[in-house]
Amino acid sequence: TSVDVSLEKDRSADDYREELEVVSEQCEELRHLVNSLLQLAETDVGVGSPKFSEFNLSALIEKSIDVFSGVAEEQKVRLIADLGMQIYAKGDESKIRQVINNLIDNAIKFTPSAGRVELSLEKFENSVRLLVTDSGCGIPEDEHDKVFERFYQVDPSRSRSLGRGNGLGLSICKSIVEMHGGSIRLTSPPAGGTQVEVILPT
Repeated sequence: TSVDVSLEKDRSADDYREELEVVSEQCEELRHLVNSLLQLAETDVGVGSPKFSEFNLSALIEKSIDVFSGVAEEQKVRLIADLGMQIYAKGDESKIRQVINNLIDNAIKFTPSAGRVELSLEKFENSVRLLVTDSGCGIPEDEHDKVFERFYQVDPSRSRSLGRGNGLGLSICKSIVEMHGGSIRLTSPPAGGTQVEVILPT
């Protein structure tokens, strides 16, 4: 529509530039949406099965925190990590990285200024548990399961983000975690906010 309107009559270079910026932003959103749909489709039909190997999960989380530290600082959100000892896991490192990145990104979006996002990692006999907790306004308990449904989005007023997601991020996380034989769920911490618990077998 933007392109059609721009072509209706001659415009200034600044007007064309402004319209092209809008089109570029929309194309980027479409690219992200198509990539997300392709990932889910591959999971559904069993294409792109994970390449399992042992990797340092603690180090992987630390790298993701470094990636999002600038965004968190800009949004005035504290990123806190309690990863304990170096904990290793077995799985597809690149896919687990995607889960971690999605969860951190979501947590920052739903956390107000001066809030915090905490990540903790714990090793058990046959599994590891990752907790990502934010100090945002929280998600109603009756929506805890719904957020993992494709295209489901919580009330936009609960997010500090000016843009809207495509409602596929947590669906992708769920697909990847279950592909690894693990589980993912939302809980409401007593202090408020939202906590995502990821269990991965070792």
